[in-house]
Amino acid sequence: MVLRICTAIGNCKDSEASSFFGHRPSLVAGFVFVAVASLAILANIGIAFKARRHYGFVISMVIACGMSVSGWIARYVGARDPWLMWPWVQSTWALALAPTYIAIAIYPLLGFIVGVVGEEHSPLSPKIINAGFLTSELIALVLQLVGFGVAFHDVHRNTLNVNAETYAGARIVMAASALQLLTLLLAIALMALVGLRAIGARRSPKVASLASTFFVCVGAIIATMAILAGRLGYRVALLSGGFRGAIAQNWILFIVFDGAAVAFAIVTLTALHPSFFLVAGRTGSVQGREGRFEKLHDAEDAALVERDDTRYVGAAGVSAPAYSDETAPMSVPLQPMVFEPPRSYDPQPQEPSRYESTRAGDRRSLTPQPYETGDLSAATSRDTSPKPYGSGGL
Repeated sequence: MVLRICTAIGNCKDSEASSFFGHRPSLVAGFVFVAVASLAILANIGIAFKARRHYGFVISMVIACGMSVSGWIARYVGARDPWLMWPWVQSTWALALAPTYIAIAIYPLLGFIVGVVGEEHSPLSPKIINAGFLTSELIALVLQLVGFGVAFHDVHRNTLNVNAETYAGARIVMAASALQLLTLLLAIALMALVGLRAIGARRSPKVASLASTFFVCVGAIIATMAILAGRLGYRVALLSGGFRGAIAQNWILFIVFDGAAVAFAIVTLTALHPSFFLVAGRTGSVQGREGRFEKLHDAEDAALVERDDTRYVGAAGVSAPAYSDETAPMSVPLQPMVFEPPRSYDPQPQEPSRYESTRAGDRRSLTPQPYETGDLSAATSRDTSPKPYGSGGL
């Protein structure tokens, strides 16, 4: 038997299969995925300061991207020395947990979507949707943390015994991944059911008036959930053979499912950020200065239209001057804000009707009406004289 001492990675390619990774990690893939996750962190933080909404989504996405950066940096170090143990351990748990936080960011959005589209289209209320899916995902997260703790608390440097030493922990993590996969499939089925019912009721004003950007964001969220479900199927198959099984040593599958799939989810949810796209704005609505949307012609509340919205200010084709109260010159009159009443608005009469008491407190005389006396001649006469509005007379 001839023993060969490796002095450089270049002349030890045959022995890379005996490393913890089972292959030499790709330097290019590590650099690309670190760059993608880092840019996503900066973008989500900037969006949070700009939009000032969906803070829970932003926090979960930042954690997911941070764990992805940590895992791919560890694989980058492992590419320089595949026989180091700590890069393998760190990349294994960090890249496995990162998509969990993406799912935690998505699930609260599902309840919001159902509330906007209409609770009548969903068999579950938004509160139950949020509580149920989040609880299941948090249980899976705790199980994964326990599994990785059991697997790596006393692992040794001998790669031949890694699967045996981490067997119990790998089974716990596999059970958690299976729970995550089941939760994602149920969420996808629920959103498909809501979507089919909403399409059937597309003529209803509540669904038909939603902005197109809302549906674009919903489609991106469902596509991300489908990608994450496929990635979880890969994880269950991988963990069935252990952390260092045959599937785990296949670097192409790892790049596709634990790299490209997660990067797709991060880029999609950041580019079509819910803070900008998943808003309850409707056709015929205007956005206020704080970003909230109010529907015009609402039955309960009328919306104050912004002064710089030329669709509702002044006559047709006349635009309002784009000045604020502080910067407007004295020679340019400011356009007043227009208060548009709801369609059901009915102004009260300024004078008491024949059934109301006068301001002096006495009762007005009741004038018999034609319908009360049976005399239909007066009712059928063509009297075109003007009548006071709200006075009670015909």
